[in-house]
Amino acid sequence: MISNKYKLSLILSTLLLSCSFFNDPKDSESTDNYPVGTWDVTTVEYYGNGYCSGDPDTTLVLDSLNSIGIDEFQLEFTITLDAYLIAILTVSLVGSDEREEIISTGIITYPNDQFCVIWDSGDGNEFWLDGGGDGCDTCRDYTINGNEFEMAAYNCPIPGTEINVHCINYTLVKQ
Repeated sequence: MISNKYKLSLILSTLLLSCSFFNDPKDSESTDNYPVGTWDVTTVEYYGNGYCSGDPDTTLVLDSLNSIGIDEFQLEFTITLDAYLIAILTVSLVGSDEREEIISTGIITYPNDQFCVIWDSGDGNEFWLDGGGDGCDTCRDYTINGNEFEMAAYNCPIPGTEINVHCINYTLVKQ
């Protein structure tokens, strides 16, 4: 008969192993392909096709939006080792004293080598459209190359319109 001490040890070992498999996206020995850290969005490309291929229809370089009346536009993602995501959007208009900062949070999963977010339900203060998500499909393709992280979001609504963008490619750099 197995003592309670050994049963408890076996249960805890199994739980720890299952947690490590759940949170580890691609490589159990390294986080090279796992976007842990804080990332700033530098470029956003909008595509008419569903694959983010070819030339983008529109490209926004986030540090040079003064020409369209935006003084500051920063989108930052912090991803923790335990797969928690904190997204912060900061916006201010040229000539305005008002600065808006909005935060959304969620948990990341990595099925089929995709970056999928289960957004926390919100309190109405999110910049995302569906109360804790960005309105796009939940899963995104992504690649990491050193300090650069590219993520493609699919079927994304443009805020305040009935228009959907088939594919948006975000380029992020690690802080």
